[in-house]
Amino acid sequence: MLLLLLLLLLLLLLTLQPLLLLLLLLLLLPLLLFLLLLLLLVPLLLQLLLLLQLLLPLPLLLLLLLPLLLLLLLLLLLLLLQWLRAENLLRGERGVLFPVGWSRLSSVGKARTAVVYIHGFNVTLEQVNPKPFFRVWTNPKP
Repeated sequence: MLLLLLLLLLLLLLTLQPLLLLLLLLLLLPLLLFLLLLLLLVPLLLQLLLLLQLLLPLPLLLLLLLPLLLLLLLLLLLLLLQWLRAENLLRGERGVLFPVGWSRLSSVGKARTAVVYIHGFNVTLEQVNPKPFFRVWTNPKP
């Protein structure tokens, strides 16, 4: 499954424009990190569960694991909400919204618009509310 995801990501790398690819990777990075963490933690959690099952009766074990399961469910929900929020931000008709910190543009300051050079592209940034967000124009508007 992970190999299939890597192959799909490689295919996207070869077919997308560089700026769109950068935004896509920024959106997928939390998901990929979460999946990697999940792949590393699931075997450890299963071993811990087997060990606890030998030491504790089943009702007490379920009572102890309930907060962990609720926390995992909350993390999945937050990840889904972040993905949906990013999808909505990318669907703008005139530009793309993203936090300044992702592109290291904190030096723009309080300027209403600025033209900067990011990864080989001249882009125009237009400040929108809330303030830490900028709208990116890949073709600078007049």
